[in-house]
Order: sequence, then C-alpha cells, then structure tokens
Amino acid sequence: MNETYQTRRAIFDQNLALCERKFPEVFERLMNTELTDRYEIFVSKHESGSLNIIDHKEQKLFYENDDPLASIAQHMEKGSKNLQGFVLHFGFGLGYGPLISVSQSNSFERAIFVYEEDPEVLLHAFYALDCSAILNCEDVVLIVGESPEQASSKIFVATSGNRIMNAKNIEIVELPASYSVYREEYLAHLQVFKEQIVIQVKSVGNLPSDNLLGIRNTLSNIDIISKSPGIAPLHQAFLGQPGIVVAAGPSLDKNIDLIKSLQGKAVIVSVDASLRMLREAGAFPDFVTSLERVPETARLFEGLKAKDFEQSTLVSPGVLDPQTYKNYQGSKILSEKEYAFTKWLDLQKGPLLDGPSSGNYAFSLLDYLGCDPIILVGQDLALGEGNATHAKHSFYGNQAPGYLNDLTEVDGNCKDKVTTNHLLNLFRKVYEQQVKISNSRVINATEGGAMIRGTDIAPLRVVIENLDLHNNLVDVEGTLAQLLQVPKTDESRELKESVKSKLREALKFFDSAKKEIEEAVNASSILKRFWDKAPLPSDPHMTPEVILSLKAKANVISSVVMDPIFQNSAMTYVQSTYTHHTMQLVERLSNIEPGVEKDQYVNAHSAVLSLGVSSMMDDLASIYEKTIEAIDRESELEHISPEFRDFATARTNGASTIPSEGAIQV
Repeated sequence: MNETYQTRRAIFDQNLALCERKFPEVFERLMNTELTDRYEIFVSKHESGSLNIIDHKEQKLFYENDDPLASIAQHMEKGSKNLQGFVLHFGFGLGYGPLISVSQSNSFERAIFVYEEDPEVLLHAFYALDCSAILNCEDVVLIVGESPEQASSKIFVATSGNRIMNAKNIEIVELPASYSVYREEYLAHLQVFKEQIVIQVKSVGNLPSDNLLGIRNTLSNIDIISKSPGIAPLHQAFLGQPGIVVAAGPSLDKNIDLIKSLQGKAVIVSVDASLRMLREAGAFPDFVTSLERVPETARLFEGLKAKDFEQSTLVSPGVLDPQTYKNYQGSKILSEKEYAFTKWLDLQKGPLLDGPSSGNYAFSLLDYLGCDPIILVGQDLALGEGNATHAKHSFYGNQAPGYLNDLTEVDGNCKDKVTTNHLLNLFRKVYEQQVKISNSRVINATEGGAMIRGTDIAPLRVVIENLDLHNNLVDVEGTLAQLLQVPKTDESRELKESVKSKLREALKFFDSAKKEIEEAVNASSILKRFWDKAPLPSDPHMTPEVILSLKAKANVISSVVMDPIFQNSAMTYVQSTYTHHTMQLVERLSNIEPGVEKDQYVNAHSAVLSLGVSSMMDDLASIYEKTIEAIDRESELEHISPEFRDFATARTNGASTIPSEGAIQV
C-alpha cells in the first residue's frame, strides 16, 4: 500500500465505525474481506489533489485522471432524468457518484440504492473519502457483495410507503470500471429491483382513483379515527408469543375446527373474509384485519350480530369505506399508511405496513406485536380441489369467478405444482418478502396451496403438538386493556380541529394558485396554436419577448407543485397520475435538440399538467370542504342533548322522519 493509505487511516476508521452503526451487515462483510493490491487509490492530476482508484487486475481506471469528480458528475448529468425518485448506482468506486446523489434534492421522497459487487472496493473507498454524508443519509440503501435474492428484502422495505409513488421515476448510474466487470451481476440486481417495484406498485394500487378514494375515506372516517386508539402502544406487546393468521383459502375447511381450541393459547388474527366462518365454528379471533377501501368490503360484516364482534378488535389503516366501520360493531384500532398525505394530517396512530391483502396486513400486525412463531392457516394463495378459490362457507362462495382468470403454476406445499392467478401470486410474493424481513420463525400450516419460500411447512395439528400450544397462555384482552390508549374527548376534538386547520390551509393555497394555473393553461394554449401552424407564421404579435413571457407563464406550474403545502396536501394524488407522463416527456426531450420542437413538447406538457392539477385540486377541494363541514356539524351535535341528537343527525343527512310525540322534552 502506498503512502496515501498511511496518511488517511483516521478517515478510514471514522468511515468504518459509522458503517458499523448504520449498516452492520455491510460492516460484517467488510471485516471478512482482505485488503489486497488489486485496487489502489492515488492522487490524480487535478490541482485539487482529488483521489482516483485503479483496478490493476482488469487494468481499469475508475475516473478520468485529469478531474475525477468532474468526470463522474458529467457522466451522471448525461444520463440524469432530473426527477429523482429511485437512483440506482451500480458501482461505489470512491463514493463520488453516491455523494453527488445525496447532495442533490428535489420534491420527491426518494431512495438511493448503492450496489457494489466487490466489498474490497469499499475498503479502499473508506481510505479515500469522508463517506459520512452517504452513510448518514436516510435515503441510502447500501448493497455490498450480496446476491440479488439477498438484496430483495432491502428493496421491498425501502420502496414501501410514499416512496412507491415515484416507482416510474428511476435513474440508473453505471460506474463504467465496475459495470464492465460485473455487468451480469448488476443486470440481475436490476431485474430483481424491477420485480420488487412491480409488487409494490400492485400492492398499493398506484392509481389516481385508488388514491382519491383513500383520501376521501380517510377524511370521511376522521371522527372514528379521532376517537379510536392507535396501534403504536402495542408494538412488541406479545413478544415471543405464538400468533396465527387465519385466511379464507380452501384448506381452511381442514382445520377451522382447531382454531376454537387455540383461543387464549395464541394471538389469533382473522382476515375480514374469515370472520363469519370462524364465528360459525364457534371461534373468536382476537383481531380482524381489513384494508380494502371499496364499499363491497362492508358486506363481509353484514348479517353478523353484535355478539359476533364482542371478543374481536378490528385493525385497519383508516381508508375503509365508512359503511365498513358502521357494519363492524366491535372495538377498533387504527394504523396509518406511510404516505405524505397521512403524515401531513398527523393522525398519531402509528404506521403499519399493509401490503396488498388482508392476509399480508395480518402478518404485519403479528410481526409488529412481536409474535414468534407466526403460523399461517388457510393461506393457500392458489386454487384448491375442483378449482375452489375459498373455503366452502366463505362469503364469496368456494369458487369466486374473478379468481379463475390469468392462471399460472407455482411450487406447492403438498404438491410439486399448484395453480394460482396473478393476484394470489402477488400476495405470495409479498409474503416472501415479509418473511425475509421478519425476525420471527414462520410456519405455513395451510395444508395445501402455494409454497411461500422461507417458511417451515407442517400440518396445524403437528404445530400445536410441537409447540405445546394447549398449555400456553396469552391474555390478549388484559394486554389491550392495559396498553391501549383510547383518546379522551378533548384529544379527539383537538385532532379534528388540527385536521380542519390543515385542510383550510390547503384550500387557501388551492384558491390562490387558481389564477396562476389558469394563466399557465392559457399561455400554453396560445403557444400551441402558434406552433401548430406550419410553417410558422410571421405573426407581429408573437415577438421573441412575448414568446419568452408566455413560456414563463406556462412553466409556472412547476412552482405550484413544488410548494410545501401542495406537496403535503395534493402531491400523493397528483404523482400517482402524472409521474409517468412527466417521465415520458423527459425521455422524449433527451433526444430532441433545443429549438421550436422542444419548446412545443415542454409547453404541451405544461398544459396537460396544469389542466390536470387544476382538476385534481378541484377534486380535493370538494372533499376537504365537505370534511370541514362534517367536523363542524359533529362539533355542534356534541352540544345537543342525546334525545335530540339522532333527530338532528337525520335531518342534516336529509332524512324525512321526525321523532315521535313525547320523544323531545323541553
């Protein structure tokens, strides 16, 4: 090693200590890596004395020696889409590329994935550069010397929540010296990354209609949310206790009768579609999970009596259709989705990853509670005998037609291959990632269905015997009574007032931005009409100064969507609609030279975006205004005597009935 290493030992030790704290898995891998003479850092020819690195084995220089930093900056600028959502660095080098990404900022909630196939490169880099900005950045995911399969769970976690809204906005930075040597490995990583993105996008919907419905439902449920306890106090509340997910797959028929015997012996979580069947079998689950925002979900609880909910607590993320909450007559616990909109509202319930199905959400709940092991029952995720899609007493019937399309084969638990469909297969893939990131042992006691990699497979009776569950005791009711914090009346009122204040702030901003957006649309329209005429007319009114002014007005939409209030109150909805449109525009522009044609595309985009944002703000404004009215109405009803409250509510909602004679006493 040359003198450069000896003089930079302090930087190396600092980087290594920080890596141990922030990325312990990477640190362990570095500790098992030998520092050889294959790579060497040295002082470049640049006047700044910046360092470069060479791979002696492959005879490859990582950066231009005249100016290492400028060379990587130019390389990144050439390939940049300027709209970072997810950035993938293939090759760490001396960390110059990741450092540039970390220092950049934009309006997106981003993630920066840094891949390095050879851990030894990182050891050399730790001598060359103070990497604290990279290692301390919460956006950075460091993947060093890992297989694509090993890295998949990190991608799953890092792309969850609000970040997935930027899934169509990916920037890839290949460090040539590293990429040329490990091209196949990095391409394999890219393939797994794309697969995980598809899973996440399908999990959250990522459609404007889904997002708008979620926003509408959340605000419609604000009274229930404000008066219900949150999931946060229950974190690790059942540490080391067995937990059971009861799903509604065909194999549930084989062992549903065993669930009753496990009450008080394990934490039992039923998906919403299984509750009716469990009650018919005489079993009470401790929790019921539900997350679908559509009105049809409410039907799963129709016809059940109040006693059917007595021992079961509904856990949901607050986006359910209001009728679902009305139909569920038992106690409720709320969690939050990790999106900018819900973070802005500050509902103070605690985040819980939900996933695409109530079964995935149930697994997340048990993992959050600290349950170990987690046992899966009725989670077939595949078709059963006679193409059955659900257990025989399911609300959907045992053969739901929608599950019989787009069929494929996957590995089975009890057979070599089983038939599944794209939706059930999505649930299975998410389960596999959940199992990877969980610290708990997971036992698949489904007794049929598709294999979930990472789980142990055993029949439920065997699991009960091996774990001696009949002699175990779990006091769910007592634990909830001790830990859950039901909001007091003043706390509920304060939360609703806080939400109302935020919505009013958003409405004020929407109103102030309307004129700017109208001017942007008008300016874009004028430019489009002018540029659509070929050849361009010699219009004396369209001077260069006028065109420049119109272009400035057309592009004012950028300042609107970058405003912090817009980012919090509307960006989740807008991004789900327009990110793909923006990316298509940027990719097209990268192949067009400056001039009239480029101006046409830019301003066409501004017009589309302006019109869309204007329409979407109108959608949100309508929802926000109705929410404020509802909160005010509920506040007024709180001061009305109980005898008159039902009548007042009915009249407010447009009911024609009046209270019977003598019902109201003055």
